[in-house]
Amino acid sequence: MLRDDGYSLIELLVALALLSVVVSMGYSLYMMSVKGYARSIDRIDIQQNVRLAASYIQKKLLNASEDEVTVEKKDDGPDILIIGNEYFDLKGTTLRVNHEWPSSASFNPMAEGITRFEVDKNGKRVTVSISGGEVGKDNFFPVTFEVFLRR
Repeated sequence: MLRDDGYSLIELLVALALLSVVVSMGYSLYMMSVKGYARSIDRIDIQQNVRLAASYIQKKLLNASEDEVTVEKKDDGPDILIIGNEYFDLKGTTLRVNHEWPSSASFNPMAEGITRFEVDKNGKRVTVSISGGEVGKDNFFPVTFEVFLRR
């Protein structure tokens, strides 16, 4: 006489297989969420740094006169912007500022993850372009603004 007190070996193997499929799908979903979160944090960080640098430089330009603003173009690299005694340049992916230029050679990092810093001056019009991230990727974030010097 057969007794049905427990589960057969086949039933346990089927249940274990189903459980492993559900757990692996849950883990895959979790890993996708973690990677998406990391990408969004990277994107937010780059956007914040670009906006901070653009806002600071724009505020300085709005308070500067035409003779206080100098743009130096380099053939082999990013531009240099000088506003009064502040010197802005891009070294690697760090936008740096020297608040006591030319009396001091010490630079402070202003923003990380910056990949492009271009400045054009045409009379009283100054155009600044700052970009962060990689072109063609979802973390690329460009900002361009123009300031007309009043004095």
